[in-house]
Amino acid sequence: MKTIFRLLPLLFLGLLACHQPGPNVEPSPGTGGGTPTEVGKPIGAVTTKIIGAAGGYLSTPDGKLTLTFPAGALTTDTPVTIQPVENKAINGLGIGYEFGPDGTKFAKPVTFTYHYEANELLGTTPQAMALASQNAQGIWVMERFVKVDPATRTITGKLDHFSWWSIITLFHMTPEAGVVGPGQSLKLRVTQAAELPDMLTSTNVDDLPLLAELSVKATKNALIKEISLNGNSKWSDLLNPANPNGYLGYDASGKEAVIEYFAPARIPEQNPVAVSVTLALPSKAQFMLVSNISVMRENSFTVKGTTFDDV
Repeated sequence: MKTIFRLLPLLFLGLLACHQPGPNVEPSPGTGGGTPTEVGKPIGAVTTKIIGAAGGYLSTPDGKLTLTFPAGALTTDTPVTIQPVENKAINGLGIGYEFGPDGTKFAKPVTFTYHYEANELLGTTPQAMALASQNAQGIWVMERFVKVDPATRTITGKLDHFSWWSIITLFHMTPEAGVVGPGQSLKLRVTQAAELPDMLTSTNVDDLPLLAELSVKATKNALIKEISLNGNSKWSDLLNPANPNGYLGYDASGKEAVIEYFAPARIPEQNPVAVSVTLALPSKAQFMLVSNISVMRENSFTVKGTTFDDV
């Protein structure tokens, strides 16, 4: 049976990793081929609250994450816990979380709401994000769609069980930001976290779990629709060594997309420069990844947007 992976036009962001999954965590079924990762160490205090059949909510002290339980999600009074952890998820973004009691399943989905910062999306875009859990074998499984609200900077999804969870990005450009000297170069790579034979779109966070196991994969050149430098996608300019903003090299000979930025001999007027990659998926969905590269001399530093040279 052909497995269909689905990508949301507005999807999800970044959380999860954890200490070693306990024996009570039920492995999530997947499509095979996932790459296990280490589990993240705790990075904050555990938050605990008793929630019963009437429902309720639990938030972390910093307000970044809230779990909302509808009436009937739990059948008995349960000590619900949230443990922030290092995020070891493949293409993981933001903070990771371990939710307990481990392996708890819900009669009704629990709503997961994450408040993100703009810097947590460097190298990706809300349209490329998904919600994933880590199973007992250490493999991350893309679970469900999420909704991203840029106005409130929130990501909302649904959980049907407790485990170790993270917001991940299906596509990621690295480095998200970089520094090069005049006349130097920097290579950029676009990777993806799952095979995408068919890409459907949905805005329904209640859709059935996707159950796509994650592993780091090179993004195929066929998905690259456009490359631009500071918004200019004209190849005659992008490949011109005399371009005052620098120029680009593009290696299309292999299976992965490798873009190399060559800095000009002088500091460009628009600094940092923005290298953008537009991906066109089989579903006809499109989105853009951006890497911001600063061109700086060796003895330079920047304070509040002002660069001081040779200090």
